[in-house]
Amino acid sequence: MKSTVWFAVATCGFFVGCSEHEVCEFRNKHYSKAVSQKLEMDGVRHQVSAKGELCFTVNNLSEVRRAEREVDKYFAAVTGLFRNECEEKLITDWASRNNIALEVFDATDQKTGKPARLFHIYSFNEEEVLKNRRKLLLEAPDESVCHPRAPGKGSNKRVEGTP
Repeated sequence: MKSTVWFAVATCGFFVGCSEHEVCEFRNKHYSKAVSQKLEMDGVRHQVSAKGELCFTVNNLSEVRRAEREVDKYFAAVTGLFRNECEEKLITDWASRNNIALEVFDATDQKTGKPARLFHIYSFNEEEVLKNRRKLLLEAPDESVCHPRAPGKGSNKRVEGTP
């Protein structure tokens, strides 16, 4: 009897019919929020834990993966490299004050091969990508503030693919 119960519990996660088996995944808190919003729109049962994990039953795995593929199309579409530490501080402070989901990573500049700081402004739907690009280009503080002797020499053209 014990071995039969153990076998049933051990194989529960492998069968789609086992609806009570819950899975929790974490990439980052903003990603969990974006996928959660998409799942809510699609009527898929799930929850986001206090730690920011996206939790769902095994039965909903295909719907969750479909939502992730959709979110991946726009989630980190607004991205760029900081020119220097001053610009990084200006933009991160601005994003924080304006409740903009921004995350910074260590990276390598593909043009120079030197270490760099990469940022993502996360968008939670396709329309927000355009809004976030506009905000970054038109509302974010300009890097020229970092060089008081050279006013107006900065540019907000940080986002790849913008004119």
